[in-house]
Amino acid sequence: MYIEINPSSGVPIYLQIINQIKYSIAAGALRPGDKIPAVRELAAQLRINPNTVAKAYRELQHEKIIVAKWGEGSFVSNHGAEDIAKKEKLRIVSEILDNVLVQAYHFNMNDTELKNLLNQRLELLKNRMQVKGKREEEGHE
Repeated sequence: MYIEINPSSGVPIYLQIINQIKYSIAAGALRPGDKIPAVRELAAQLRINPNTVAKAYRELQHEKIIVAKWGEGSFVSNHGAEDIAKKEKLRIVSEILDNVLVQAYHFNMNDTELKNLLNQRLELLKNRMQVKGKREEEGHE
């Protein structure tokens, strides 16, 4: 598991840790039952106070995203991991779309223009994915 913090981002470090663990679950990089680094291990890796990591882990436990097993470590929860992944994916994509909508507003795009552009981009993506799938079947990549 790779976590990168940005002390100057304005987002508290413990929240950065929480968000990146949730993102890793949403992306499938962390799966139910996977072990996450020990508090001291992650703190040493990130060069931060262990209490900061412990705070993030407590919040993740409270949200039932991770479970701690005495003497074994902390693991991605089996309970609701799919739900967590789905919610996190929706949150991430919603944030991206919000940024797109703000940009479209600043460019004075109307609803029709924006919907047409979205539909065009979706079709382009579908076509690219079909071509990629065919190449993989043929053994080109």
